[in-house]
This record gives sequence, structure tokens and C-alpha cells, in this order.
Amino acid sequence: MEAQREAYERLLAAVSPYPAVVRTYDLGGEKGIGPAPGDNPALGLRGLRYCLAHPEIFEEQLTALCLASRKGELRILLPMVTGVGELKAARRHLEKVCRQVGLTTPPALGVMIEVPSAQYALAVDRANPDVSALYRPLHPAILRMIRDVVEAGAAFGRPVAVCGEMAADPLGIGVLVGLGIREMSVTPVAIAGVKSALSEIQSERARMLAQRALNASDPAEVEKMFRALPQPDAALAERRSARLEKEEPVG
Repeated sequence: MEAQREAYERLLAAVSPYPAVVRTYDLGGEKGIGPAPGDNPALGLRGLRYCLAHPEIFEEQLTALCLASRKGELRILLPMVTGVGELKAARRHLEKVCRQVGLTTPPALGVMIEVPSAQYALAVDRANPDVSALYRPLHPAILRMIRDVVEAGAAFGRPVAVCGEMAADPLGIGVLVGLGIREMSVTPVAIAGVKSALSEIQSERARMLAQRALNASDPAEVEKMFRALPQPDAALAERRSARLEKEEPVG
């Protein structure tokens, strides 16, 4: 637990004065940790389900997170949340840990909206070469799901962020901006390219295209629409890289 706390404190120091978002263990299923994966590991005992079934593991991580949160703004993200009951159970564990360590204000708690998610909504295994070509994150059905989450978040004053490949793709970035996403989480090597792409996007133009894309017939139509947006020059993005990486993180 001490090793975890120290790791989280180093993370907070590295991103200061910005907040750090830490996902709780996404164990079980195809991760190779925990029970046998079964026929469909992605939908088995994994993520928050696994943590709630093993509270000793869950509370050890929460303790490290709560202790580290004294060093900066730390937010906790819960994976594989399938209902309000699970969220409430996780909150009870968090509040218990806070009492134990004497923390009066618990870290902010958020959930990953992945049930259904882009990974499952198209019924495509991206790692399977037989069907991986069917994985199209710009599918109108996926865009409508993102739109619904953005609107639900706005209605309750909750921020919505997107992480993953779509947030690092130049076309995807334009779509996300058009759908109202203002926070993106990408790998460190992609930050400079994302910032370069964002600097070229006119948000109102992206919003108009996104509204049309929601009613598109297929992903190819969406891709064609957003290729009309200015795209960042690769050489320019590379020249800016060293400077941009010193600025505030994207997510």
C-alpha cells in the first residue's frame, strides 16, 4: 500500500497544479488476474464488480489514493459500472476508508460510461483480424451514444471526458469537439498532435457537422464530412511538439 501511495504522490507532483484522475483496478476477465475468464471475459467478473467482490483489495487501493490526495487534487474513476447500486457501494467503501485515515473530504468520484461502450456496442473484437475492420469508432450509433452521455452530464453539471484512440485521431477529435466534449485523455506521445489538431478546429463548424453526422447512414459518410475540417500539418505538429508537451496536459 505504501508503494501505491508513493506512486500516486509522484503522479500528483508531476501534473501539479492540475488534477490527476486515477482509475481503480480493472481486474478480472481477460486481464489474466482473478477467476477464470470464462467464455466472454469482457462481460464477466471484472472492473468494479471484481473490486466489490474483493473489498480487501479495493480498500487497500482506496486507502493509498486517499492518503495521496492530501498532496494534490486527485479524482477517482470507477471502471465497468453497471448500475447505481454499484456506485453507491463503491462510495460506501470510499467513505469508510476516509474515516479510517481521517480525511474529511473524499476525492471526487466518477464512472466510466462503458456499458454499453464503443468497445461492445458494435459487437467487434478489435484484436480479432477476422472482424477488426468492422471496428469504426465514427459509426453514427457510437456518436449518438456519446451525444446522450454529454447531454446527461450537462443536465446534472457533470464533466464528461473521452479517453482512448478516438481522442487521439484527427478526425475523431473534430467529431468529439462538435459533440461538446471539452476534455480528452490520451497517451503522452499523442498530446502534441492532439493540441495541434485542436488549434485548427472551429468549434461552431465542428458542431454543425456533428449534428449532421448523428443522422449519417454509415461511418464512411461521417469520415467524409469531417475531412472538410482543417487538418494539422504533420511537420508543423512535430516542430511544436517540444513546446506543447511543456504546457498543461490534455487529460
